[in-house]
Amino acid sequence: MLLTKKDEENWQEFVQNSEKGTIYHTLEWKKVLEETYNYKPCYLIAKENNQIQGILPLFQVKSFITGNRLVSLPFSYLGGPIATSDKVMEKLIKAAKEKSAELGCKYLELKMQQNLSRKVISRTGMFEDKYYISSILKLTDNPKEIWGKLHKNSIRRSVKKAKSNNLRVRQADSIQDLKSFYNLNVKTRKKHGVPTQDFRFFEKIWEHMHPNFINLLLAEYNSETIAAIILFNFKDTLLYAYGASDDKFLNLGSNNLLLWSAIESGCKNNLGYFDFGRTPWDDRGLLSFKKRWNTENHELPYYYYPTIPKLTSSNRSSLRYKLMTNFWKNVPTSISKTVGPKILKHLA
Repeated sequence: MLLTKKDEENWQEFVQNSEKGTIYHTLEWKKVLEETYNYKPCYLIAKENNQIQGILPLFQVKSFITGNRLVSLPFSYLGGPIATSDKVMEKLIKAAKEKSAELGCKYLELKMQQNLSRKVISRTGMFEDKYYISSILKLTDNPKEIWGKLHKNSIRRSVKKAKSNNLRVRQADSIQDLKSFYNLNVKTRKKHGVPTQDFRFFEKIWEHMHPNFINLLLAEYNSETIAAIILFNFKDTLLYAYGASDDKFLNLGSNNLLLWSAIESGCKNNLGYFDFGRTPWDDRGLLSFKKRWNTENHELPYYYYPTIPKLTSSNRSSLRYKLMTNFWKNVPTSISKTVGPKILKHLA
């Protein structure tokens, strides 16, 4: 059955109490996606004796690039169903398949952090893909213990350099700070050759998730913001969500200082994990960087029906991918800000 207003509180409680519940399963995140991109929500719940036993958040994404699809969830590296048993999991996925067919979708996509059981895969006909990897740092209540395990030359030296350069890290407290982050984020995404997010997306995150679920940290040099990161704070985990920096100041070590400040804060607040986010398995440079923070890698199983689609983002060596990244690297910033969000809406 579909989520209704009367079950919203129970949905939130289920997410909070479930070991697999993430920030992306919350209804705050639903509002962000709904109000920014006008995707059609399809939030499924499974009940037994009037108690929620499973949930599956979904959005319909109609795209001229990737096709009409049902995904859990767009602009989220985690999602998928959460259930108290394989029986409930199977029921939710079958309901999603039916809804996908009803909406005329090309495919169904579930972005999960845990493997489906072989039995559920067999009974639902889902196809598994493990293109992405998450990098997780386990925290302790002693930051010095974490510090001692970081790569001496590339991480610890960089953080020390940033401090010696008198960089200051502070927590954002205004929309103006969010705008400073956004302007840096536009530059960063252009450098990497990817479309730019709409500022409205970050506004909605701020509106619905600040201060309970997000932290925005700014690195300042001579009173100028030179780098920033947005972190999602949910249950026992800090998740690195978005980052941005000014290339002119990269040699000062601002990015590593921000990461270390966030990790140190997580330790002091008795959190259990720092999640560096997902990385394609073939992006060896980024995986190597995260490994220097003493992270553990975990495969992220994504599931598809009726088949695994050929996505441009999953073929980084293709000519099409290289042409796209070169285009976004060279396009004027004004066009990147206006056209980028319209394209990105289709690639979520």
